[in-house]
Amino acid sequence: MPYLICDKCNIYYEIEDKNEMKNFHTCECGNELQYFNTIEKYMKRSRNITNSNTTSNFYTNSKKDILTFEAEIFRDHEEVKKEERSKRELNYRIKHAIAERNEKLSNSYKIKDYKPQIVNELKDINEKKKLLNEIELLEDSKGENVTIKRNLEKQIYFDGLTILILGFIGTIFIWYAFYLFLMAVSTMIFASVLLIVSTKKYYSRTRLRGMYMLNGINLAIFCIISLIFIILSIINGSHSLFSSSTNEITFMVIIYGSSSYFMFCRAALPDYPEKLEDMPLDSTMHHIDKNNPIYGKRKVE
Repeated sequence: MPYLICDKCNIYYEIEDKNEMKNFHTCECGNELQYFNTIEKYMKRSRNITNSNTTSNFYTNSKKDILTFEAEIFRDHEEVKKEERSKRELNYRIKHAIAERNEKLSNSYKIKDYKPQIVNELKDINEKKKLLNEIELLEDSKGENVTIKRNLEKQIYFDGLTILILGFIGTIFIWYAFYLFLMAVSTMIFASVLLIVSTKKYYSRTRLRGMYMLNGINLAIFCIISLIFIILSIINGSHSLFSSSTNEITFMVIIYGSSSYFMFCRAALPDYPEKLEDMPLDSTMHHIDKNNPIYGKRKVE
């Protein structure tokens, strides 16, 4: 890059081309600026100054100024080189780290084969094993969580469908008993609501517990009314203990009673997720602890 240099002030100005000298040809001190293509040419010219065109005192001062100027130029160039070298080294380290990571990931099909940087920073071997074990369990649990969420939806849907079928069967076999018929219809209604709750749009922990409880109560009332119906029929002599109608109602009492107990158990299960998108239940239908990073599966060393 071209330079305009003042011998008197020992300063220089960088310019784009020589045409700029038309508007900028004198220094602030009033001295005429000299044009040089490079600093090297100025330094070479300064070394060739002779006594024929300058005094001894001026030559000594010029030589001193040139050395100072040369030292400043050298220092500036060294700083630029050092900064550029630091940038190159940083870029190299970043590219090398990315390439190394990609190579490790490409050579393994499971994340557990790749050790994160934090593992390498741990000095204790037992701590490294413990952390790697937790990472492995976390990765394995991701797929399990999705499966358990779907299983919870299927469980609620299956429960509702089962009770709905039982209600439909009840309306067929005990249509002649008006109150029992009404209870069978109400069983179908409550079961239908449970099916609706099984969807993500209408699911909530409170609704789920409430619908399980209502279905359990409804089935229990059906059993009580059925037992009263059987006892009154036997007392009045309209049905014998082993008549077909009595056997049908007795069979329904057993099925509905078991289903009622099953519904109460479902309602009493602890820690249902607030939403189906939340952390799911584990295989024992207990809500997984979110604060446990490995979902309660930590291996004992």
